[in-house]
Amino acid sequence: MDIKVGTVVAFQETMTRRPLQGTVTDCRDGQVKITTTDGQVHSRVVSRVKSVATPGVAPAPRVGTAMSPLAATKANLKSRFEFMRDVVTMVANGHTVSAIISGSGGLGKTHMVRETLEDIGLKKGLDYHVVKGFTSARGLYETLYNNNGRLTVFDDCDSALKDRISASLLKAALDSYSVRDISWLVKSATMDATIPLNFEYDGRIVFLTNKLVHELDGPLVTRSLVVDLQMNRDEILERMEQILPTVQDFSMPDKIRAMEFIRQVAPQIRNLSLRTLLMVLRIMKANPKRWHKLAEHFLTT
Repeated sequence: MDIKVGTVVAFQETMTRRPLQGTVTDCRDGQVKITTTDGQVHSRVVSRVKSVATPGVAPAPRVGTAMSPLAATKANLKSRFEFMRDVVTMVANGHTVSAIISGSGGLGKTHMVRETLEDIGLKKGLDYHVVKGFTSARGLYETLYNNNGRLTVFDDCDSALKDRISASLLKAALDSYSVRDISWLVKSATMDATIPLNFEYDGRIVFLTNKLVHELDGPLVTRSLVVDLQMNRDEILERMEQILPTVQDFSMPDKIRAMEFIRQVAPQIRNLSLRTLLMVLRIMKANPKRWHKLAEHFLTT
């Protein structure tokens, strides 16, 4: 794509995917800076923008073969998940303190993180600890203490990101200072007496959250590497296609039939996610004669 300074381009807002237009003010190293009419400056990789013809000006000739929208979607999804793997590896190896993986439920965040950790030789319960579901502020403090010095994965613990006290504890744990002191100065009869009221934290954290990036605590985001895996329907369907060969316990012909069915009814599916594929495959296996009607009922009503 031939994008130069002064080119009018179309792109999407990061969080809401609302379509925007602006003028390229800088272009280098595969990235562009775009200024919109309200004066806001946005940064995008070149593959995420599309030039818009200006009235009265002939579009510049294209050199080489243009990437189709489908090919662009595939490349973007692949790069986002590869980036997620890189970031999780960086945290696990101690090159950075924390990462936030944001994306709606059912996109495979948990599976990808655990697979990445296993690929680099880490064992659950030995090299890293997983906290799943609700945690109170005191529970968070004790978890950080009991798992000090190693990696902790908070999976779907959005309560820790919303609670004011929990957020303060996390900010202290993930600060950029060489010494990260965490304190709990509220005494309670239910507290574990073996846990001190303050300690120096030397661990790392990976958050898996369903919240949108702009909904997260600002100071916490600035202390972490953030990977945004939010996807629209087309991207979810494309991701299903990508993982189809890795889905176990089902034949490839059945997986292909399930995928074709999901694409047909996708506009009517209420909660489309990667879990949709497994649901259809399980219904197909249990009810080989009536699976179409059953799957359509459960997915669309």
